[in-house]
This record gives sequence, C-alpha cells and structure tokens, in this order.
Amino acid sequence: MADDKGKYLAVVAKDTRGHQVICVLVKRTYDICSGGKVRRSDEQMDFVYEDQMVAKGTEPGWYPVAEAEIVPYKLNTDIIVTGDVVAPAGKKVTCMDAGIIIGDIRKDVKVFGNRIIEMTAGGKISFSEPQPFVSLPMTYSLAYGGVDPSVPRNENPRTVEEWVEYLTLERHPGVYPRNPVGQAYVVNKERWLLNGRPLPNFEDPEDLLTPDRIVVGDPKKWWQQPMPAGLGWFGKIWYPRCVHSGLLPPYPPDQSRTPEVRKGLLASNHVDEIERTPIEEFPRYEFFNGASPGLAEKRVRGDEPVKIVGMDPSGMLSFELPGERPDVSIQFEGKELEIIDYHIHTVWIKTDKKVFSMVWSVSARPPKRLPLELPTRENPMYDELKGVDIYVDGCLLPHEEINACGYPVG
Repeated sequence: MADDKGKYLAVVAKDTRGHQVICVLVKRTYDICSGGKVRRSDEQMDFVYEDQMVAKGTEPGWYPVAEAEIVPYKLNTDIIVTGDVVAPAGKKVTCMDAGIIIGDIRKDVKVFGNRIIEMTAGGKISFSEPQPFVSLPMTYSLAYGGVDPSVPRNENPRTVEEWVEYLTLERHPGVYPRNPVGQAYVVNKERWLLNGRPLPNFEDPEDLLTPDRIVVGDPKKWWQQPMPAGLGWFGKIWYPRCVHSGLLPPYPPDQSRTPEVRKGLLASNHVDEIERTPIEEFPRYEFFNGASPGLAEKRVRGDEPVKIVGMDPSGMLSFELPGERPDVSIQFEGKELEIIDYHIHTVWIKTDKKVFSMVWSVSARPPKRLPLELPTRENPMYDELKGVDIYVDGCLLPHEEINACGYPVG
C-alpha cells in the first residue's frame, strides 16, 4: 500500500531464533534540498521486489544494481550510495577522492581516470598515467577484480558439480572471488594478458595497486590482493558475503590473514566453520545485508549527519537523516502486540537524483501460529495475516487473500 507518507507492506517470517514474527516494512523517499535540508518526496519510490543485475558488457559477468527490499530481517543497516563520481565544478581531473561519512561510519575510494597496464618485451611492467575525466559511474565493473582466462580449468566436465563449476563465472579457478566483474586481476605473467589491460578506476586508498603486485602468480593467493573499492550493492556470491551462505571460493583463503578478518568483517576461523557446519544452517542472517564491505556493520539511528564526497558537482553533498520513524501498531485479535525489533534496514542514496530512501523493519511475535487457516482444494484462497491488524501512521493496512494452491476459484 502507498500514500504520501511512503509505502508499506507486511509479511510473516522467522527471526534469528526461528520464532515466527509479523514483519512490517515501511519505505519513505526524501529529496535532498539546498542548504542540506531534506523533505519527503512528492513521488514515493516503490519497494524493489526482485534483484536487478546488469551485464558487464562484452565480457562475461553480471553485477547487482539493486536488491530486493522485501527482506523480513537484516542484522544491520545497509548503507548504499549509487551514482557517478563527478569532478568538482565539472572541470576535468586525472584523480580525486570519493566516499561517504554517515555518523561514525566512513568509507573512502580513490578515483583514477582511465589507465592501462604497460609491459615491455623484456617483461618490465608499469602503469600509464591516468586520463582526464569529468565523470565516472561508481560500479564494481570499474573496480579491481575480474577473471584470468589463462588459469586452466576442467574442460571435460562430467558430473553435475563439474558442470556447475564450468558454467558459473564465480567458480572459475582464475576468478577474483571478491569481484568477478572487475578489472586487472591477473594470475600469470603473460604479455598478451597484461599489455594494454585496463586498470581499475576505483581503488582502496589504503591498499593501492602497484606494478610489482599486479601479477598474483598463484590463483590460490588471490586473498593477498587489494579489496575492491565501491559504495553500491555487493554480489551475493562474492567473498566475503558468500561465506554467510555457506559457500567458499574455488580456492579458500588463508582464513586468519585476510584483510576481511583484520577489518572485523569475518571471523578468523570462518573457513573451518563452514566446513564443519551443516548446509541446512545456511544462509545466516548476515547474508541478507547487501551493502559494500564496511557499510553494513551496525544499525544507524536515522538522525545521523551524512557527507558524500566526490559525487556531486559541488564537491560534497551534505545533509542529515530526517530523525523520524513511522508510527507502527501491530494488533492480534484486537490486542496490541509488543514490538520486539524496530530498526532501519536500508539507507539508499542516489546522488544523481539527489534523493534517498529509507526502509524500516518493525517486528512483533504473534501469540498463535499463522496462518490461522490453511488453504484447501475447496477453498484455496487464504489470508496469511487473518486476525492481524496493522496500522502505519494511523492508517490500517488492507488484507489481501492469496490463491495459494493455484486452483480455479468460483
């Protein structure tokens, strides 16, 4: 349902302990106005109902540009920034800084104009000077990563598992597991691979690529390379997010030495934990946070100051989150239920449109298991929330019956 106050819906789900909960999701869209003020948008954006992927181009691989927002539970708040890096005042630059600060959360990105790897006939490697640019789309396709096709793989798959690995980009033995769609990941020192190969436009300022480390040398050592830099959505089967779904890269990392462990993004025994944990216990709730590493590590209150550097012609976009939250009441058979969890799932800032959206999640535990009545062949229509009344800002959410069995009615 939608009105000028936002969009909202309700689902029945399970919490982290496996208990059934009624989860209400509320989404509001805000305009970023002059002077750093914000106001609710006249046009409220709808929920994203399914993941949206974009092809890299002529090379294999897809990367996410949006994730489904109909997620009943996230451990922390996803902070997402999408848009273009823009040179200040529209004047061309060869490199600049970009990033976001929201409260005490910060992530920085070093931005370079187009560069290539240069390799002489004698084997000396160097980087070309960055070309001037005015704007660049902030996507993981322009960050460090990719696939080295020179790494041999099984060309005669026989089993189902072998065919899955053969046909799936993320399972290629020459893949960079943190970002299969990026640029400049090279395992073998081959001139045809290196000379003229594009370098990433976006890098981690604390761990820049250098000519002496561009060649990995061994596909098992991928984890020693820099983490890709970005502020947008992060792939579900990219490392480290894939760990929370029970998956490991083709070559598992030295689990205690990765930068993800040093940054507190993963436990130092995460490889061992996956290998001894039944697959039925995955995915874990950490998996449902889809922001870039470092931007989904805590819950935000919703009133924090925000500064976005390098993604607006003015040089910086500054504002404060609105500090409001929807008034949600969940009732069962006329009795008010206790709210057991209320937090912000997502803050998604679209710098090119100067808007941002926020998704709140509100949960309560029903005293009886839902649905109260199961569908039958004779009566396939049922209401999962029968007996439940939900008010958002004083408005009663309508109930919808679902034809669960697919049988014709009437």
